[in-house]
Amino acid sequence: MSILAVYESSDLRCPRRVLTHVEDIRRALDALGLSLATDAVEASAAVASRTHDAHGLPAYQQVEEQLTEDNIFSCGAVERQVLAGQLRLCLGRADWALVVALRAGDCIRLPHGLEQCILPAAGVACCWKDSAADESALIYHPLEAPALAGLLPLDI
Repeated sequence: MSILAVYESSDLRCPRRVLTHVEDIRRALDALGLSLATDAVEASAAVASRTHDAHGLPAYQQVEEQLTEDNIFSCGAVERQVLAGQLRLCLGRADWALVVALRAGDCIRLPHGLEQCILPAAGVACCWKDSAADESALIYHPLEAPALAGLLPLDI
């Protein structure tokens, strides 16, 4: 099940809303120019792709997470598909931030320049594939003074 936590830029410590119904999540994401598919994904027109993997620390080793500039990046317009495991995808701009829990099979389309951070679920190996119209869109660029810095992502 996908879960979405929506934050206001003025309070990155506590979400304003938490959505658990897929249709509600899709409507909230659509309003921000994002789209989520949770079933069979249509073949995209992407010509470039890159696969990433990460492993979350065991739950007993995790401390309260607060995003810092070190783990926030941006990239071009991509379609991100979770191939295995679970992860939390933190997304933001100057006026909003959100955390969406994704699992294997979920696919989300993201616009160019969106602030992002990917957090694998505790104790879980996860793998995701980014696809884009060109290779340069797949490069993760670190950011200086991102709006997401200081976000306490809900453990969803």
